[in-house]
Amino acid sequence: MVSDRRPVRRGGNKAPLLEIKQLMDALVVRLLRVGRLSLLFVVFAVPFPALCAHAAQPVRPSRGTPCGHFSSYFLQPEEISYPEPPPTRLTLMTPRWLALQMSATGYQKSGIHLVGWDGSGFVPTEVNDDSGLDYFVPILSSTLHLTLAQAFDLFIAGTMTLCCAAGLVGLFLGLKSRWLKIWALVEVLSLGALWMWVGDVYVVQSAVVLLVIPWVLFFLNREHSRWHVLFFLAAGVALGLANFVRAQAGLPVLLFAICVVLLNGKYAAKRKVALLTALIVGTAAVVLFSRHAFTVRDAYLREQRRDYVPASRQHPLWHTVYIGLGFISTPYVAGGYCDQVGFSEAQTISPGIRLFSPDYDHVLKSEVYNLTKAHPYVLLTNLAAKLGVLQMMALFAGNIGLLAAFLSRKLSFLDAGFFAAAACGAIPGLLAIPVPKYLEGGITVIVLYGVVRLDPSFEENSASVPQWLRGWAAK
Repeated sequence: MVSDRRPVRRGGNKAPLLEIKQLMDALVVRLLRVGRLSLLFVVFAVPFPALCAHAAQPVRPSRGTPCGHFSSYFLQPEEISYPEPPPTRLTLMTPRWLALQMSATGYQKSGIHLVGWDGSGFVPTEVNDDSGLDYFVPILSSTLHLTLAQAFDLFIAGTMTLCCAAGLVGLFLGLKSRWLKIWALVEVLSLGALWMWVGDVYVVQSAVVLLVIPWVLFFLNREHSRWHVLFFLAAGVALGLANFVRAQAGLPVLLFAICVVLLNGKYAAKRKVALLTALIVGTAAVVLFSRHAFTVRDAYLREQRRDYVPASRQHPLWHTVYIGLGFISTPYVAGGYCDQVGFSEAQTISPGIRLFSPDYDHVLKSEVYNLTKAHPYVLLTNLAAKLGVLQMMALFAGNIGLLAAFLSRKLSFLDAGFFAAAACGAIPGLLAIPVPKYLEGGITVIVLYGVVRLDPSFEENSASVPQWLRGWAAK
């Protein structure tokens, strides 16, 4: 039987085919870059119309004090019950200063933490879960014989200084490039000075990021170090303390550590379990410690006051979400980001309701649901405007490092970790309003990402990414 196949000529068509393949590869690279730039334009440009519309709205002149950020609701002098600004050198909200004074007096009279004194009897010092300030500052004041204002300044400034110093040491040990070490020094010191100027308990959000993430990166290439597990245990304790002082301050760092450990292809399964267990145990230890402090406090107050009922220690989530819808001026949530707007709405629906109680939060939750269902554009325009602000902050914080990551074709597990941490840090800006003090943690994560993304060791870690995660980015 004669075969119909014809002999294949080899060698003659090899060069043209190779040139075509090279041209196709070059075209794919170009398309990837153009596609990414186009995506960048779409993502960053879409929110701008709503943002510009918000910025272009005129502010109505009125006498009085603005109730909150972007607020058209003005408080008259007779409505403001706060006496005078706190005598601290660093910024502190007046309500927190009053609570701190009550806490210090209550601690002196009772010897029990988180017990306040209002002039006539013992009361709980805080009704939410930002109680670490009321726990630690009175201890500093009584132990070091400082005034309460000096103790607060020492606590905030000392926390930020120590965390910046520890973070810089971790960065210097981990970064390979000398000029990057100098750049990291400039970035971290500038960031620390900025957050010290912002002040208040918000500083803790940034401090815990600077303290933990550089050392997580340092231990990446030392997975067999005997200090590795001990470090993760200490990091868990640091995250728990940060959460005690400022609610959820340690959550972005926790997500970063979990992503880095789980997605790191160099770590064996036993190693991952050991590190994550140490991290969770450290965090849980501080949670148990804080709960014990509240239990002791509540038991003491029950002895002093028979009518005492422990208040909820959770942040009023739906209060924040509801007044956050005032970021864009609408006839449905008037007054901008203003606590009084939420109070008034809840009192109108349910007169006599106790502020920040579970029932109060449930009323505003129903209002958010009904408003979103009847007028969805209120939610959409607010989200678009907030995203626009968040994206501009991210570009400024990440600068050239963020651009280098965007143009890189290698995907590292560190990218996933930084992205998860930054996204978590941006949630307060979406729920409330995108102002720096609510976003200190997320901004600090992006600043660190912008620094370490330029280091050659970052690209080396892409080789340890699991195959399923590389996907389209692996060539």
